[in-house]
Amino acid sequence: MIANTEWYRIFLQAADSSNLTKAAQNLHMTQPSVSNAIKQLEDTLGVRLFDRLLRGFS
Repeated sequence: MIANTEWYRIFLQAADSSNLTKAAQNLHMTQPSVSNAIKQLEDTLGVRLFDRLLRGFS
């Protein structure tokens, strides 16, 4: 099971910022693109990486 290396870069930025919108801004991407990349990584690895909250995640 090989994940796209770009997904890891996106994951790290999202984890650092604790906010997908901020991560998207830092990566010069749209928020839905960041969200989709995180979802694809989660699906590939078979684990949930973040607990989604109403405002951000943990």
